[in-house]
Amino acid sequence: MLSGMKPMKLPLGQTSTTFRLAVLMASLLAFLGPQQAEAQGIAVSPPNFEATLALGESATGEFTLFNRAPDQAQVNVEVVDWTMNQGGEIAFLPPGSQPRSAARFIILSQTQFNLDPEAETVLRFTVSLPNDASLQGGYTALVVFTTVPVASTEQIGLSFSAQIAAGVNLVVNGTAQPQGQPTRLETLVSPEGTRQVVVTFQNTGNVLLRVTGTLSLRDLFGEPVMDLPIAGGAVLPDSLRDFKVDLPPEIMPGQYLALALFDFGSEQLLAGQGVIQVP
Repeated sequence: MLSGMKPMKLPLGQTSTTFRLAVLMASLLAFLGPQQAEAQGIAVSPPNFEATLALGESATGEFTLFNRAPDQAQVNVEVVDWTMNQGGEIAFLPPGSQPRSAARFIILSQTQFNLDPEAETVLRFTVSLPNDASLQGGYTALVVFTTVPVASTEQIGLSFSAQIAAGVNLVVNGTAQPQGQPTRLETLVSPEGTRQVVVTFQNTGNVLLRVTGTLSLRDLFGEPVMDLPIAGGAVLPDSLRDFKVDLPPEIMPGQYLALALFDFGSEQLLAGQGVIQVP
């Protein structure tokens, strides 16, 4: 449960006047995954492409797709929009359906090709921003690779399709407004019986944010109890994202002062504090 959460902005290098917090230093997470995304025998690298462009400017990029399956695959490629719910689940949507869709700015060099087993191929693409002054902030889309196993007369058996996506994140030069705040602290018990603190972060800006953070627990006298990392991730503009922090067994039931501190690469750290009841 939460009592009186108060959002705060802290200059880098300083901590809350209520708590003396050692800030966890951590690198930002990749757009949608690690250095290389992989699913069911296929992998794509890098997992995202990012560019800051002026209006009327273009750039080129590429994704490398690897086939680690034993069979040749036909690969279909498409650009789609995407959204993420508060729990972090991603859904594919038709291109151009989202207000900050980058799909209309992306031109693929090819949309279908065959990929031999244990082979790789490079997909090149061009991104272009029109000279439209109404474009502000960030725009995103996904390049989705879907494999269809090529029929073989030598093998009879089950075959599987795989799907994997890489992100494209574009920012209009000089218009980014990275802003956000933690809005909620709540404790719960997962279906597996793990006690957790749920920290909700709201992206109030106009660009995709990659956040990381620390949850600092103190007793009601302000004495340090434990600092726990918040496994951050991507948060879309104008959206909420829940981050769950598992509480270790040594955290005894009772009330604690909690400070959630977030970093997304800006000049200020963002913090929210409140009193939580640990079951």
